[in-house]
Amino acid sequence: MMNFSESLERFEFLLAQLISINNSNDNNIANETIAVSLALNINELSRIGLWKTFWNKPFYRGIKVAIADKWIKSIENLLGNPNSDEGINFFSNIEAQFKSNNKSLNSPENYEFSGKNASKLFNLNPNFPKDRLYQVCKFAKRMQLDSDRLVENIKKLYDEFCADCNSNDANIHFQEVLSFFVEKGWGCITILHGLTDLGYSVKPDIHFVRAHKFLSVPKYSSELKNPTCPKALSIANYYVYNSILNLGDIKKIIQKVAPTDYEKLISQNRLDEERVFLRYLDKVIMDFSFQNIVVNSKTFSSLIDMNKDNINLNSVSIDV
Repeated sequence: MMNFSESLERFEFLLAQLISINNSNDNNIANETIAVSLALNINELSRIGLWKTFWNKPFYRGIKVAIADKWIKSIENLLGNPNSDEGINFFSNIEAQFKSNNKSLNSPENYEFSGKNASKLFNLNPNFPKDRLYQVCKFAKRMQLDSDRLVENIKKLYDEFCADCNSNDANIHFQEVLSFFVEKGWGCITILHGLTDLGYSVKPDIHFVRAHKFLSVPKYSSELKNPTCPKALSIANYYVYNSILNLGDIKKIIQKVAPTDYEKLISQNRLDEERVFLRYLDKVIMDFSFQNIVVNSKTFSSLIDMNKDNINLNSVSIDV
């Protein structure tokens, strides 16, 4: 794998392209602003912080955001604040059962719900996705009983990420985190997505992986499938370790290329600054692909070569 400092040169170039795109065509809602908002609003590693982070993830898994937003909106109309203890209590009081009947996992016939809260929900929306609701209800029950175990295992995983670029023990702690999400549907990428929202990981989905191929090894194959769980965990480990180790250089790049973002990111004087920058990094790397900035490797390498004079980490001096 390429030296991380070389990846940072490519990161600087791509970030400049992203901001140029965001500032063109009178685009008043720039994606780098969304990245800052996500970074400055990472959730606390607490019972409520974990619930707020994870409870709605099944509704967004593998589906258009607009559809999931409608499901979430119906819940908000019913509860008011599902991100709070109100949400934990509501879903944990729904009796949810899974029946194995040789149907596909997401078939409504596989699930039964009872209790007044279930009636309220299905009266509001008879077509509410039962497989996703089942995952949320079971998660809510475990949050009531054993949230401290999940907090402790996330801390151990992050410490392992930070200590070793290729940690053999990271998988052990990650499996402990996964054991909290036992129902089908809580996949590896979904869990890493939640950890990313907490500022403890990156989310190696199809967009992140596509950009990663250019940041790390430009001559990757063109295959862009989501990574397997071991590969996804390896990518997360790689970025957490190197981002923390090279945080000074990352700050230099952001200050140079996105000074407004940089001022916002450091203005909070937060003790969890490393996690703030890691969350920002995840979002902009994803946008390199989402905004079609990363192209084929030959074209990309040519663009890098033509702009080498503009890529210099030492061109900005800051205290870190």
